[in-house]
Amino acid sequence: LEATAPNLQGDQKKFSAAARQRAVNYLERNLRKIEDAYELAIVAYALAISGSAEADLAYGKLMSVKKEEGGMVYWSRSPIKTNRVRYEYNRPFLEAKDYQDDDAMAVEATGYALITMFMVEGGGVTIIQDQIVQWLNTMRLGDGGFISTVDTIVAMEALVRYSYNSRIKDITDLTVEVDIPDSNMTHAFHITGDNIAQLQRIKVPNVWGHINIVATGAGQAIAQLDVNWGVDYEPFKDHPARDCFNLTVQEYFHGRNKSEIAIKSCFSWTR
Repeated sequence: LEATAPNLQGDQKKFSAAARQRAVNYLERNLRKIEDAYELAIVAYALAISGSAEADLAYGKLMSVKKEEGGMVYWSRSPIKTNRVRYEYNRPFLEAKDYQDDDAMAVEATGYALITMFMVEGGGVTIIQDQIVQWLNTMRLGDGGFISTVDTIVAMEALVRYSYNSRIKDITDLTVEVDIPDSNMTHAFHITGDNIAQLQRIKVPNVWGHINIVATGAGQAIAQLDVNWGVDYEPFKDHPARDCFNLTVQEYFHGRNKSEIAIKSCFSWTR
């Protein structure tokens, strides 16, 4: 309602204003009952964007339920583990993101919390905002997005606001050197304010071994390793935290020598 208000005219504008005020009153009346981190993040954002007198109270409650993991800050209904680190020969290797319950909702809640921080506290970037952005970027998937559509939209808006307030575009002059010993190759990426939004990638010929990344200069960059493969061996298959989909395939043979096949596939959401 807040986002569409400037585009409305006549009776629609009047009805929208009344609806917004009633919604704000409802949220203010129930604010003290809310304990859930996901709900608090959305309510704090809504009260901040509407200029409510209770916005500071909601913001205070929101900050009181934040979670911390490995020096990073986030909001979630349940603890979310970031990338595990495995040590081999006393060297740390970052592992891929695990499938977890509530991770998409955690990204959405954290995105709303970061936007709310900028709205309540004003411009500039603090240490806690850096810690939030660091956590958000551990939740990215290989295609640059996050877990679902909604949380990706909210997280992207939060990160753009962070980028604007930290003036990343103005200060970035970064060289990232990628060394892949097992593929006998080294590649350097140069990132400036002019190409900061461009995805730069390199194909790794050999899928074994390790990758060393060294960044020098000023600015921030995200390095991601994306690995894709297909398996037909049950023990190696990825399994979700919960089975949400069901696929049943039935084959019907007919015709001469049963040379014709009709396939019926039924796909369903099981939750």
